[in-house]
Amino acid sequence: MAGIAAMAAGMVVAGCGGGGDEGPAPGGSAAVSTEKPVEQPILTMPTSTYTGMHAEAFKRINEARIAAGVSALKQSVELDRAAQAHSDYQVRNNVFGHEQSSGQPLFTGVDYIQRARQQAYLNLPQTEVLARIGSTRSGANHINSHLNSVYHLAAILTPNANELGIGFAVESGGAPSVISSITIGTSDRRLPPVIEPWTWPVKDATDVPTTFVPYSETPNPLPDVASNYSIQVGPPIMYCTRVIRTVGMQVDFSGLNDVARARVVPGWILKHSSTQVTAPSGTDVRNDSNLIKAPHCVFVIPKEPLQKGTQYELTLKVVYEGRSSQTRWSFTTAS
Repeated sequence: MAGIAAMAAGMVVAGCGGGGDEGPAPGGSAAVSTEKPVEQPILTMPTSTYTGMHAEAFKRINEARIAAGVSALKQSVELDRAAQAHSDYQVRNNVFGHEQSSGQPLFTGVDYIQRARQQAYLNLPQTEVLARIGSTRSGANHINSHLNSVYHLAAILTPNANELGIGFAVESGGAPSVISSITIGTSDRRLPPVIEPWTWPVKDATDVPTTFVPYSETPNPLPDVASNYSIQVGPPIMYCTRVIRTVGMQVDFSGLNDVARARVVPGWILKHSSTQVTAPSGTDVRNDSNLIKAPHCVFVIPKEPLQKGTQYELTLKVVYEGRSSQTRWSFTTAS
């Protein structure tokens, strides 16, 4: 199965804003905020008009988002048109990527923001994720490929989002691939997460993949390690919290523990340059310039495939913006 390709371009993760109660104005009358109240996250599975692969993808992405503790995504017909147009453009022009070139057949906009605007989307485009998977007819597989990645995972679980559009197109040829394009937007960029921090895999998750192929993601999160599709490591583990001001997190990572074997699994931590991390021996800490749009996230990547049917546990102690927290959770890999 071919891997996902193309990074989560233009990923935007903003803090929750909005006006609170204001004090009395001069003369004793209360000041009235003209800013609309912050919208609340969608907590249950939305309805849609999707069928087939579109319905499968819609269900899987919302299952993941609800489990992780961020808003579910409702269907946007404008983003549907934008996403489908981009999938069709890629197949028609035999290309794969986020940008379109004017003058080419089916051109609808250079980037996902222009494509959403061209389809009269009046809210805020947040990000776009693409997948190209060989001979699959499962929309859920496209979402699962993003959920077992680094940059795409952060995009799929963007907290301040509540709308999406989905497009699929089938390439021609002897072994046709399916290209998916998903555009994610929001009607209120101040939308808060339901749970903070949010992680993936989630607490007590089961059937977690045992492997990840870094070469299948573009950009490659481990370019010096994984130079081809044959190199496998463990699945990325994500921790994110809202960083409202421009200040780095301080993270104390205890290690990824194989519970049954009482063993710390060696790994890498990918982080924004402003984040400081302490980690046990065997864990290499790396600044990742591709996380410039996600300074609030850190990723743990095991250096080896995980054992099947095994429970793993990890703890992160985090200090940022004068606040401290400790998050401990475990998950179990697929048998």
